Amino acid sequence: MRFGILSVICVLALSVPAPAQEWAKKLFTVTSHDFGTVASGAKTEFRFPIKNVFVEELHISSIRSSCGCTTPTLVMKGESKAQQGGGLTLKTYEQGEVLAQFNTHIMTGYKRATLTLTIDKPYAAEVQLTVQGNIITDIVVTPNHIDLSTVSQGEAVEKTITLTRTGRRDWKIMDIRCANTNFEVEPLEKARTLSAVTYELKVKLRESAPAGSINDQLVLVTNDDRMPQFPIQVQGEVRPELSITPNLWMAGSLAPGDMAKKTLIIRNNSSKPFKIVNIVSDDPAIQFKPIDPAAPAKALHVLPITLTATENPGRQAKTLRIETDLSTTLTPEVSIQYLVKGTPKSITGTPGAGIQPTGNSSTSTKQQKEINVAKPQTVGVTAPISTVLAPKK
Repeated sequence: MRFGILSVICVLALSVPAPAQEWAKKLFTVTSHDFGTVASGAKTEFRFPIKNVFVEELHISSIRSSCGCTTPTLVMKGESKAQQGGGLTLKTYEQGEVLAQFNTHIMTGYKRATLTLTIDKPYAAEVQLTVQGNIITDIVVTPNHIDLSTVSQGEAVEKTITLTRTGRRDWKIMDIRCANTNFEVEPLEKARTLSAVTYELKVKLRESAPAGSINDQLVLVTNDDRMPQFPIQVQGEVRPELSITPNLWMAGSLAPGDMAKKTLIIRNNSSKPFKIVNIVSDDPAIQFKPIDPAAPAKALHVLPITLTATENPGRQAKTLRIETDLSTTLTPEVSIQYLVKGTPKSITGTPGAGIQPTGNSSTSTKQQKEINVAKPQTVGVTAPISTVLAPKK
């Protein structure tokens, strides 16, 4: 009899539905990515955005891959290194990423991997992401990606990459496309033999490129029906004259009247001394030390600020702008976002009850499809893609 009761309990435990898994899916707007056809050894990666849309602090304890073809890493948005201690902690509205690196240097052929994230706070759940791609050996890219490094805003930079296609002597590059129109690419045919074709690509980043990180793909359109599109990774950073760190402060969930503190670093990236002449805030709840007109000019300024949560419950988004004596149109800003908790201060049951992602989540879910390499996507939105071929001389 005791055995029968135990068996019933076990069956019930195994058959309980998992509604808690559904809340975790709201953290992601993109859950799959197709790398397409890529060269053996080429740097190939994709970032799955994560956003904590819930009241509670989120902790992802681990991530694992079903295949050695892909190495996943949990990082804060825009970062490349994992947090100290492993895992990933996100406050309310804070954003992170799953950096999925396709291991083209050790694998060939069609590969598919399932990336499983394990969440332990605020509730236990798992979310699965998928990546796939075809790694070929008859295209060699040297170096394995285009590294623009760090350039100053307003500065043009040019890099060269060599591409060799073996096994087809009539292979041609017909067009080059990218979602980032700040590139200009000139393909130069360097050699054509009975067994191989070699191109040199001159990749120029225009002076008009805005400040920020660059993580794009150049998509080569070829005359090969078997692989008509071929991606090459482009990475780098355009550094503004003035930068503020952090430029986004996610203060998390606060009760009305709660205080939070942050230290801002305002830096001239050319080491030129400057003065802060004014600090402009759209919220009197953001407090800071008054400007001292007699203070000396410095290349780096440290600005402590204090935030006092408003009495109005819900999401808050504020801006703090720094004005300097430099003759530049760039005025660094920091965006401050937080959630004012109502009553009760913490929720029970399904996380985020009453707190919904921005936009129509049901519509967004329907739009999620496997991502084509010719149409790069970020946060589930299809970016327009245009030719970036340099004008013919």
